[in-house]
Amino acid sequence: MQIIPTTATQVDKLKSLAKTRRKKDGVPLCAALDAVAQQHGYESWHHVTLCREQTLRSTAALELPSWGDLGFGAESPAFSLVETLAH
Repeated sequence: MQIIPTTATQVDKLKSLAKTRRKKDGVPLCAALDAVAQQHGYESWHHVTLCREQTLRSTAALELPSWGDLGFGAESPAFSLVETLAH
């Protein structure tokens, strides 16, 4: 199964399309979700959710840590030094 980079916005748009299709065709939402997912290159709706989770994981791994994550919170001596030098 290929992982397709998938944003939350894309998932929301696919859901919206599926809800419209459900109303138009009178099919259950789960069938509409699968059909819309397949029309957009996914194997199924489950594949959409797996791709979104994987995208979140890989995006989180690429983010730089914040000062607090590095031990430079407001209470640390390094932070105090930076604040002192900045003023």
